[in-house]
Amino acid sequence: MKYDEFDTILSQFRLSLPAALMRPDVYGVQVVLDGEEYVIQILVTQHRDESQLLPDEIVPATFAYKFDTQSKTIRTTTIVRDRARTSVRSGDSATWSPTGLPFGTAGWNVFFPTQNAWVCFSNHHVLVNPDNPTFGIDLFLGGVHRAQLHTFTLSENWDYALARYNTAADAEARCRLCADGTEHPYPLRLSDDIYPGEDYRTVGARTPICGSGRLLGIGDRDVDGYPGGATRTFRGQLIFEKMTDPGDSGSVIVRVHDNTVTGLFFAQNDSESIANRLYTIGMRFVGTVRLDGGVDIPMYDDTEAILPTKPIWDDGKARRFSGPSIDQHGSTAFHTELFGGLLFVGTAILQVDPSGRETWVKPVPPPVTAGAHTQAIAISRTEQPLSDKEGAVRRVTTFLCFG
Repeated sequence: MKYDEFDTILSQFRLSLPAALMRPDVYGVQVVLDGEEYVIQILVTQHRDESQLLPDEIVPATFAYKFDTQSKTIRTTTIVRDRARTSVRSGDSATWSPTGLPFGTAGWNVFFPTQNAWVCFSNHHVLVNPDNPTFGIDLFLGGVHRAQLHTFTLSENWDYALARYNTAADAEARCRLCADGTEHPYPLRLSDDIYPGEDYRTVGARTPICGSGRLLGIGDRDVDGYPGGATRTFRGQLIFEKMTDPGDSGSVIVRVHDNTVTGLFFAQNDSESIANRLYTIGMRFVGTVRLDGGVDIPMYDDTEAILPTKPIWDDGKARRFSGPSIDQHGSTAFHTELFGGLLFVGTAILQVDPSGRETWVKPVPPPVTAGAHTQAIAISRTEQPLSDKEGAVRRVTTFLCFG
């Protein structure tokens, strides 16, 4: 069974039995391979007899659905199982916190030539500080500041974030050794599709480092453990046999037979590991880059990715500027920006580093006062040095939207 059929079953099940899925004891539904057949599993926190349920809360023993003009039937079953939680723990592997609390895993390193950026895939709940969800904040890998938060998304389909490494050396792509001394080959490509029943593996941040299990199917799940004790609902997630432990959030799940990346792990319970469908991200493999240490890192064209692969800003225009300025914190630009249907009008301090190779925009809330400062955010990189500060202002055409 391929993803489209899984998705069809779940969609039609949600529409046909909404009252059953809204019961307080129900926290998930999934289509999984059980032996030689696929079944719909309704996940509950406790068993309830049908005599305790209203008629429209009862799940039938079989469910009929239509797929590709065919009518099919699938068996249903109700399973009492522990709720899933995000999978972080105390430590210092990959985190927004300089104290290392909590941490997850720096999952998969990739180079984006369109941005000249070395990035690492991980989870929103691993890399994003819930009290300061801001692009550009420092990130700590192995207790060392090696990256900044590049972009992130938290939705019903994704718990996702990218870190941007400070240098290529920080992005050295080598799998950690398993506890038994095994080193898996570094994955370079995304999987073409999903294959329930096949073997997968992961390399995480906790002992024994490596895990393995089969892909069981696709499901919707309520996941606990988000900031403030929040529970979030995710749809269409990959359900694997348990191969992970707390601290492994952000690791990628790799198909064994061809060493390709399929999922981005983010949650688990006592018997399952749950992952986003990273293989669907829409990036195009264009080759590898060999670092000075002899390590190859995959290179992807991210222009058609369905997830953000860079900070979410839009193009604006500097309408007027006060420069050039003799210092690094010089020219004030007045600009307007249309982003997400919102027109943003404001001022910004434009900055240029001494080499002229990088520019920043520093938003200043009106009224503009002398010495006003907010966090500087890198928004534009140029391959050639700029001749003067005034030229730098004219060439900055991207502004961060705070709408």
